[in-house]
This record gives sequence, structure tokens and C-alpha cells, in this order.
Amino acid sequence: MKRLVLPISLLICAQAALFFAAPAAHAFDPGLPPIEQSKAYGQFQQRPFSDLSVLIYLIDRFKEAELDIVYDGHYFPAPMAARLAKWFLGVQYRKERPVEWIMKWCNVTVPNGVLIWVKDGKNKYRLSREILLDELKELEKACMEDPAFQQKAGGAVSCKVL
Repeated sequence: MKRLVLPISLLICAQAALFFAAPAAHAFDPGLPPIEQSKAYGQFQQRPFSDLSVLIYLIDRFKEAELDIVYDGHYFPAPMAARLAKWFLGVQYRKERPVEWIMKWCNVTVPNGVLIWVKDGKNKYRLSREILLDELKELEKACMEDPAFQQKAGGAVSCKVL
């Protein structure tokens, strides 16, 4: 089981990192459209807001990126990592907050503790946790500025993800 958990957690973390890379950091470019124009955000808007929904958004956001997740020295393309990440999320999710999940499963490899990196098409690298945490900030900002999201549940829905 440990052999299966490592690649899966790597993929989940890498996926998220791939989607959420900030454009200013070392010119890392995940090649993603603005959040509001992404298919992942459209799907996110259709689901009830929850911590799990945010994590699913992160996986969906990254799955079409031309990125590689570097997990314990092995390179995994984003689409493959996304599929594994969704499966892993279904098996391991225990109602953690998105930040807790990212730090637990998307920061270092299990059990070796090696940092998880994401590589873009220009051979630039960025830590997966940085990419994912930056994407969480961008998602929160997009939700706060989205009138449709604010009207959901009579305005009683908060988009606090951090």
C-alpha cells in the first residue's frame, strides 16, 4: 500500500502545483487561462462550496496543463497526475482544509520526505505547494469578485479557502 500511496500523493500535489503556478515567480508558466475562463472554475461554480470542492477544483485546473510533476525523481505528466490525484483524494480525504491537505500530501513525498516540484514547458521549476497555495489565493479572489458565486445560497456562502 505504501508504494501506491507515494505515487498517488505525488501526483495530487504535483497536479495542484502545476495549475496554480504564479506567473511572477521565476517566470514559471503553467500555460493556463485566467481562472474565470477555465473549465475547472465553471465546474467549481456548479458544485456546492466545500473544502472538498476546492480540492477537486485544483485537480481539474491542473489536469490540462503542460506540466510535469517531479515526485521522488520521477516525472509525471499533469493529466496522469490529475487522474491519480482524484483517485487518491477519494481514498484519503478526511475533511481537511485545502491548506492542510496541500501541506500534508502535496509538499513532500511519502515516506521519503523529498520536496515535490513542478516543471513547466520551459524547464522552469517551482515547488508544488507554492503553486497550489498561490492558486488558492487566486480562487478566493475570483470567488469574492464573482456576483454569481455571491448569490449562491442567498449570499450566505463564503469563499474563504485559506
